[in-house]
Amino acid sequence: MTRARLFVTIATQRSGTKALGSALNNGTIVESLGELFTGAEAPQRDPLRRLTRIICARERFSFSLADWHAVLDELFGVYAEEAGRPFLHLDLMYNQLGAFSPRLETQDGVRSRSTLLTYLVSRQVPVIHLVRPVGECLRSEVAMHLSGVAHVDRQGVSSPASPPPWDDARGEQARSSWVARRAGQILYWRRVVEQALEGFRHLTLAYQDTFDIEGKVSAHAMERTAWLIQVEPPGADCAGLFGESRFVKTSAWTDVDFDLSAAATWPWNS
Repeated sequence: MTRARLFVTIATQRSGTKALGSALNNGTIVESLGELFTGAEAPQRDPLRRLTRIICARERFSFSLADWHAVLDELFGVYAEEAGRPFLHLDLMYNQLGAFSPRLETQDGVRSRSTLLTYLVSRQVPVIHLVRPVGECLRSEVAMHLSGVAHVDRQGVSSPASPPPWDDARGEQARSSWVARRAGQILYWRRVVEQALEGFRHLTLAYQDTFDIEGKVSAHAMERTAWLIQVEPPGADCAGLFGESRFVKTSAWTDVDFDLSAAATWPWNS
């Protein structure tokens, strides 16, 4: 079988990446590994052990950008050969973009801040930048922590959320401070991604244009994704690209809400 062609989605948490990846897996031409580098979504893939073996097998490894790119070539090549479909997909969260980067601050411009971003650009890997308004991301993230539920599938099965990252003992002030910090992090990394991808073939998808009211992938998102990864022949029916996501929207299973006014200076709709 021909090696699968890689493409990735970059986003912050609570932007719909799991719903999008699930819909890709339920199509017929893409295998999505989700957040590969967390190890939680694809433990059988064992990415950290594989990465370690690849590095140890090399005669020399100096942690340079070129070394990391060569290692990532080999790692993604293994997964591409194992994929049982023409395309291979994975998710990269904003907070993972510093991985494999010896230095995040250099004199060479924004692309040098992330080994993963420079790799994607240099290897011309198609990228979906999935963007959701910051306020919506944070509402969903806080609702997740307050409810204790990360996701719910269409059969009503839920997955647990991690404990709140703020100190509950300090009350509303602690949560508002955390929200403000998270907003700054999201906006910073969004700009880093935008600058890194400038002039490079990629697709920016707005959350509201990607999913319909029922949480299904929209015709617009299907058509644009087919264009990005060059489904052949051009203009072919892209029905096989996506199936139905197994996840439902957060708003469908929780009414947890909170007040953002304490951090109202942030551009929540950006």
